[in-house]
Parts: sequence; structure tokens; C-alpha cells
Amino acid sequence: QLPAGYSCRAAAPTPRNLLVFRETAPQGRGSLPGSGAGEDGWQLSGARCTYLVRAGEILPAQSMIFVMLDVQQPSAPLRLDGATLNRWALQLNSKGWYRIEEQTAHAVPFQEAKGIFGSTDFGTAVAVLGRLGQESLQPDNFAAGATDVDLFVFFQPEQASGYGGKVIITAPLGFNFAVNPPDGCLVEQLPNIYYRIGNGHQTTHYLPVVTACLGVCSVTSGCQGTTLNRAVISLRNSLLTKYVYGFKIKIFSKSDYDTGDEDAWSIATADSSGQSLDASHPRTRLNPATGGADPPTGWATFARRGIDQDLRMEFSSLRPSSLTGSLASLTISPLEVPSDFTASCRLIAPLGFELLATDFVFFEDAVPGVTATW
Repeated sequence: QLPAGYSCRAAAPTPRNLLVFRETAPQGRGSLPGSGAGEDGWQLSGARCTYLVRAGEILPAQSMIFVMLDVQQPSAPLRLDGATLNRWALQLNSKGWYRIEEQTAHAVPFQEAKGIFGSTDFGTAVAVLGRLGQESLQPDNFAAGATDVDLFVFFQPEQASGYGGKVIITAPLGFNFAVNPPDGCLVEQLPNIYYRIGNGHQTTHYLPVVTACLGVCSVTSGCQGTTLNRAVISLRNSLLTKYVYGFKIKIFSKSDYDTGDEDAWSIATADSSGQSLDASHPRTRLNPATGGADPPTGWATFARRGIDQDLRMEFSSLRPSSLTGSLASLTISPLEVPSDFTASCRLIAPLGFELLATDFVFFEDAVPGVTATW
């Protein structure tokens, strides 16, 4: 019996390569037939997954049976400590020996078990995480190997964390939050302009009293060298669902790029005991307002930061389009790059501007100093 909101979709034997089995032989992995395989005996209805023992079958006493369930999760978050709501249970019934009437045992809730197969993670239930809103991670320097990067972090929680909650940021392997050795990380407020009230937009708030920031490794096998790619930020007061939070955290960038780095960023929240609450899904974005991949991806390092240069930006009109009823053209020059490359160019404008590729010109003879077509 699953908690309310779940829906059973399929059942199957567990894979043979689960880490919990290690190299034990025999595995002691009792299994039942999978659903959908002819006369399998499974009845899947709502939050109840029932296996009907068929004629000639027997479940010997002391058997240890593993079943893999394919379920649809609830649409609303479900905390792990929600003892009355997040309750998984097992119930057995049988006619037994020589009985005509079916005997039904009381439903037994799942209990935390330690030491089974040397594992410590057999729990009573699993949490259904909420989704963070308006989440993004934006660095001020994309260069590989950069050692002074401010990572701007924004998110809105779906669930309050309660006192002593945590914000957890995970970067791709190779990034390092431990800017204060051996494992300290550094969280700071954004520039004051980010916390201003106005323009009809939701106000951004700083984290409710940071008490500690610790760098840890996100994988059990350990991170290379002294790089700690996960930051755990401890808070004194509660994160509230009505607020959008923003802060910056120092990070050392990795020295190269690995395929998939864009998808390895995440933001999550947890309560004082470390139980997960909300997370970015399916990944944390560089900028929620941009197009591109669906869903948008995060960011990764570039080979070079580029050359700092003075750019000239000329608008055909400085009046708001809402007053003129027409678009304004923007001329940007000179653009110089340190080496030849084939890639996209990202232009980010302040909030309120809308960039359109209407009558886009790649080369302008009238612009002084322009020597090549973009």
C-alpha cells in the first residue's frame, strides 16, 4: 500500500546489479514475476499494488523478496517525516492450511533497517520533492580554471524549510566551492540593486541568516584532489515560500570541459535534519528567460574568458517602444575575439528589453573600424 497520491504502474524483479547485493553469491534476491507478462498475478489499482499467489505457488517462510515498482508520484510534495501521510505498508492475506475463509494480517508499515546486506539506507519512505521556482545559476566569469568566480544564485522554494534549514548547491565534478581550505565556502550578498523594491517585480531577498558554509564531495567514491563540488549552506531562520532568494557564492572553476557539465548543476533545499525538501528539476538553468534547449540548460566553462574591451552601443532611439509603437535598432562595435572559433554569441540585456533578430545586419560598412563580417 503506497501513500495517497501515488499510482502503481508496473512491477518487476529488481536488477541483479544493485549495489546493495555487492558480490554476494547467491544474492538472496527472491523475486516475483513482472507485471504485463501474461498471467502474472499482479493487480495494480491506484496506490495499491497487489500480487495474487497463483495455484501451485508458494512463498516459503523466512523468504526475502525484492520487488521493483514503477510508480507515478504525487503531484504535490510529500515530506519524508510526514508520518501520517508518507506511510508505506505491506499487508499479507491467505487461506493458510485447511482454511476456507481468507485470513488477513494487519498492514505493517515499512521500518528503517540497518545492517541488511551491509547497507544503512533501507528507510521507511522516500520524499517527493517540491520544485524550486525561478531558479538560476549565473557566473561572472565563464573561463576554465578561473579562481575568482562569483556564482549568482536565485530560487524560490515551494516548501518552507523551518528553522535551521539548508541550501545545497551541486556543481559538476572538478569545480571547487572550498575557497577557504580545507572545506570552507564563502556566501555573500548580491549588490544592493538586486534587493531593491520596485518595477512591479517580486522582490529578491538575501538568505535568512547564514550560519555556516561547508564544501563537500557529491559522490561517495570521492572527488579528485581537494576539489569539493557541493556547497551546503546552513541557515538560522526559515526559507519562506513567498520570497525569491538571491545570493552569490565563490567558486573555483574546473580547468577543462566535460560533456554534460551543463546538466550537472543543481540547487536543493533541506530541513534542519538534512531531509530533502525542494530541488531544481530537471536541471538548474543559466537563465530561465532564455530559449535554446528545452528545458534550458545550465552553464559550462569556456576555453578563454576573452579580451576585456570597451564596446560602443548606439540606439536609434532612447524612447520606450511602448510610447513610440516601434522598435529601436542597436549597433554594437567593435567586437574582437582572441582566436578564430565557430560558436554562438550570447547577448544578455537588462530585464525589460526584448531582443529580436529583425533586420539583423552582420556587417555594417558605415561603422568605423569594422573589418570583417560577423
